[in-house]
Amino acid sequence: MTDREPTRHGTPVGLLALGALLLAACSSMGPRTVACDRFRYGDAMSRSTKQQMLMNLVRMRYMEPPAFVEVSSMIDQFGREGRISGAAGWNTALPQLADTQNLGAGARWSDRPTITYTPLSGQKFARSLLTPLTPEMLFALVQAGWPAEVLLGLTVRSINGVRNETASPANRQYADPEFAELIRIWTRLRNAGALSLRLAQSEPRQGVVAFSQASRRHSGLERDFARLREILGLPAGNEFKLIYGLAPTEPTDIAILSRSTMEVMANLAWYFEVPPEHVASGRTLATFRSKSTTMVPKVRVYHSRERPSDAFAAVSSRGYWFYLEDTDVVSKQTFFALELLMSLTDTEHETLGPVVAIGG
Repeated sequence: MTDREPTRHGTPVGLLALGALLLAACSSMGPRTVACDRFRYGDAMSRSTKQQMLMNLVRMRYMEPPAFVEVSSMIDQFGREGRISGAAGWNTALPQLADTQNLGAGARWSDRPTITYTPLSGQKFARSLLTPLTPEMLFALVQAGWPAEVLLGLTVRSINGVRNETASPANRQYADPEFAELIRIWTRLRNAGALSLRLAQSEPRQGVVAFSQASRRHSGLERDFARLREILGLPAGNEFKLIYGLAPTEPTDIAILSRSTMEVMANLAWYFEVPPEHVASGRTLATFRSKSTTMVPKVRVYHSRERPSDAFAAVSSRGYWFYLEDTDVVSKQTFFALELLMSLTDTEHETLGPVVAIGG
């Protein structure tokens, strides 16, 4: 019996194609995920931040304590692996037995996001929510272009004793007539470049408001400046010191009694409407009705039994959907200011916010 010559089989086309695919997959996948994941996680963070803020306003409207949960880290690990195997055997002894061949391939993909949540509590809660906002920070934001009606209307209780309105049931009061006039004058002076804000060189480094005499005369705002000094009881001069407090300690002081972020939220919550039956049943108290048509920085929160189709932010509570309309620019601006103030009061420098790490 003649020995049988081993039969050599060519590599299958499918094996070559799979090998080419796996070879191409050896390139780094990390850079290709950045464009997708950066926006995907950023969009989720933005959406959840708005919803959390709105839910806390609703909670405070119903006299519940707010609850903030921060995302302290986000780690998304991707894994990808592939394998290919093959085996062949040739029979040289018994003609009746066929040669054997087998081919195997496999691939695996994994996406393992790990998100860490940290409740806002303890000292950080007190620092972020209960500490009054500094006058320097508020007026710096106004100088940077934020509308004084929105920002100061939200955050200031009084300026040199001239009172803003308070909507909270614990101390409801209407604004002094001069308060809205004061804010309008300040806005005109700022828009004309007639005032500036700087930090004093002496300790403590408090803010100093400087009024430019030349700019006032050039812009024809001398009457505004005189009226501003009259409302605030300021002496002649061009520089005045910003301090925190109810009343000035020196003739040249501008005393700002500012609110904390918690006060801002608690006050703002009482401007929006709630279902009438909730007021009638004692779940909450009546909405504050302002006498001012220009100075109230309202967030118009609407309510509906059905989920809104076009909302800037929406949350469900007590059988209703509470939401901000995406077309309401004024409410969105006020809501943005509230989120900005919340972020500025976080003074922990070692915590830089959520970190997205792509690995694998």
